[in-house]
Amino acid sequence: NENLNGLVRHFIPKSRSLSSVSNKELVMIQDRLKNRPRKRLVHQTPLEVFTHEDRSVALRASSQELMHLYTLKKSIL
Repeated sequence: NENLNGLVRHFIPKSRSLSSVSNKELVMIQDRLKNRPRKRLVHQTPLEVFTHEDRSVALRASSQELMHLYTLKKSIL
């Protein structure tokens, strides 16, 4: 989350009021961030990973989260 905040600050500096940002600008920022390659995604963009037929990266993350939840539930019981 902190990394994403830093990326957004490249477009909207802290000195600028968020109320002055138009919806058009927000959509532009969103599009640029979705189309920015990420090291964590093996230098693919989030959009490429989401729309790619083989969603192994996304599925792996989901499997890890499910295993974590399962482990937490097991430790509570």
